[in-house]
Amino acid sequence: MEVYKNLFKNNEDSNVIDTSCYSLFNNNKEYKYDGKVNIWINKKNISIFPKEKEQLNAVNILKSRPGYCIISRSKLYKYVSLEHCISINGKKIMIDDLLNYSVGDIILSKLPGWKSFLPCTIKSFHDINDDKNEKFGGATLSLMFVSCPESDLTIAWNYSRNIMPNKSVISHIDTENNIQNINNYKKNLYYASAPFAASLINEDENIIISANPSYIPSGFVDKTDEKYGRQILKYNLSWIKPSIKCFDNKNIFGKKSVTVAASSFSNNFTKDFLPNVQVLEPEQFDKIFKIQQHYVGLTNVISKNNYNSCELPNKKSICNIEPQTVKQFEIIKNAAEYYLERNNYVTFTGYLCENAKKYLVNI
Repeated sequence: MEVYKNLFKNNEDSNVIDTSCYSLFNNNKEYKYDGKVNIWINKKNISIFPKEKEQLNAVNILKSRPGYCIISRSKLYKYVSLEHCISINGKKIMIDDLLNYSVGDIILSKLPGWKSFLPCTIKSFHDINDDKNEKFGGATLSLMFVSCPESDLTIAWNYSRNIMPNKSVISHIDTENNIQNINNYKKNLYYASAPFAASLINEDENIIISANPSYIPSGFVDKTDEKYGRQILKYNLSWIKPSIKCFDNKNIFGKKSVTVAASSFSNNFTKDFLPNVQVLEPEQFDKIFKIQQHYVGLTNVISKNNYNSCELPNKKSICNIEPQTVKQFEIIKNAAEYYLERNNYVTFTGYLCENAKKYLVNI
């Protein structure tokens, strides 16, 4: 197999967008991208489910025609201190609380340089006596984030959608609109150490006043929901991985299903996405592709001859990148035609370069 990168890079493009004015960080040295969006959709590809017989039992929510999306990638962090962790209800997690948690549980975490707490899955616990934990002064966790400010972003191809019945999504404390953690406020009157609990305590009278925190849905984590009519909508995405070391189906193409809508959190089924979705104008998408083409090129070519794992036993292809036709690659028609005729796959998908990412997070 051969993978040809940056075949159509055009450094002579004098009209390329100047990205020098953009940055991934704000003045407080925080990431501008807060990690709360894990899929960016081109507005021109959005449509409504048709009123066909097979869709009569489907919730009437948005779908996307086949086309390009941008998605964030999952990221694992090891040895995360408990000081960066709270429950999905906003309660600070202490060492003694860990007995109530298991691998696979969902919590919220906010690492240095991040603006917000984000949902994550506990992958493992590290013993307080672990040598690697000495510098943290306590137990730590390994956490997997579906999306976070430090995630890589990828141009992906949306090849289908999937409605899943009896499913919903988790909701968690809205860390932006609830009172932040303030300790030792004045003498005997202070806010509790549990962030976002909005509990005002007077030590003399031992009175606790609690406000009801607000919750927001997250498309990052799905859950089973047996309530009648509950459904979620997923977009199925595929892309070529940027670094090919072992040529098999696990290393060439990536695939991911991203939840974009849930009937349990939609006020208007004809237009509501979940908060993890951002819709871009076609002009914005075009600029991102233009930046990507200028700095890294837009096309990868993969030989079909050496990609034997691209077919199932029934010989139906599972290679869900762009339709392999010259029409799909009109801007590079001659080059695409050359490689397609020679038994290759051609794809615009792959990791978003830093300059394109800067432009995206500053939109």
